[in-house]
Amino acid sequence: MVAAEKGWLDAVDDEYAYAGQNASKLSLSQGHLIINDPEVRETFNAKLRFQESQRKAFLAAQKEFNDFQAQSLRKMGVNPQDVGAR
Repeated sequence: MVAAEKGWLDAVDDEYAYAGQNASKLSLSQGHLIINDPEVRETFNAKLRFQESQRKAFLAAQKEFNDFQAQSLRKMGVNPQDVGAR
């Protein structure tokens, strides 16, 4: 789960770094991000899609971990809430 979270955070950092490097080509209009340069737009969208896939991978790993933890606690006869787990 930690590795999946790191992958997601690295993807977010990369997305923000790219936006920062290309800030002059990005603008907001009525709450919408406008990127007129097709190359910058495609690269940004690719980074956004990758970041979203990493976020979903993290959420799946987190659910798997939480389910495993709850199952392990139940086997010991303990409720996850008893030990402060979800």
